[in-house]
Amino acid sequence: MAYWRPGREGVVICALLLPAAACSPQEMPGTPLGAFTVTGTLTSNTCGTGVGAPNPWTFQVSLSVDGSTLYWNSGSPPYLSGILNSSNEASFGQTETGTDAADASGCATNPNQGDLLDPGQSPVTCPANSGCSMTRSDEYAVTLATNRKSFTGTVSYTFAIASGTCSSDYSSAGGPYDVLPCSFAYSLSASR
Repeated sequence: MAYWRPGREGVVICALLLPAAACSPQEMPGTPLGAFTVTGTLTSNTCGTGVGAPNPWTFQVSLSVDGSTLYWNSGSPPYLSGILNSSNEASFGQTETGTDAADASGCATNPNQGDLLDPGQSPVTCPANSGCSMTRSDEYAVTLATNRKSFTGTVSYTFAIASGTCSSDYSSAGGPYDVLPCSFAYSLSASR
C-alpha cells in the first residue's frame, strides 16, 4: 500500500464532498504563465521507503503572476503564492495538521479521500484509532527563467507528530515512517 500518492488532485475530493458551486473552476489571479510539466528528482528522504516517494516524480502545475506575486496551482484552490524578487525567485509553503491516514480507520484504503501524504490536498479528518495527529509542512523555492517558459526549484515535505503517540505510523509497526519527524525533498525542473 502506498502511503504517499503523488499526482492525485483535489478534484475527486471536491466532487464527492463539496456542493457543486464550491467545485467550480476558479481562475488564478493575474497573468497566466501556462501549464508546466515538472520533473522532480529525489534529493533526500529521511522518512524511509514506506512513504512511496517516487524518483523521478512527474506532475503538472499551472503558474500565474500578479504584480510581483507568483501563484502555483497544483490542481485546486487555495493556490500557493510567493513574492518574486528581482532574480525571479519566489518561496512559499503551507502547513496542515490532520489525522494521518496510516493511523485512521478506512482512509488509507479509500482512493476518494485525501490524507497528509498527498501533496496538493488538504487532509480529511478520519475516525482515528489511536488519536494520532500529524503535521505536514510543504516548502517550495522556485526560480523562473527570464523568458518565464521554464523554472527550476526545490520542494520539501516534512512530517511530524502533532499529538498522540502515532506508534502504528512507524515502519516497525507496519506504517510508512522509519522515524518522526522526517522529511523528503526534490529538485525540480519544469518547462511548458
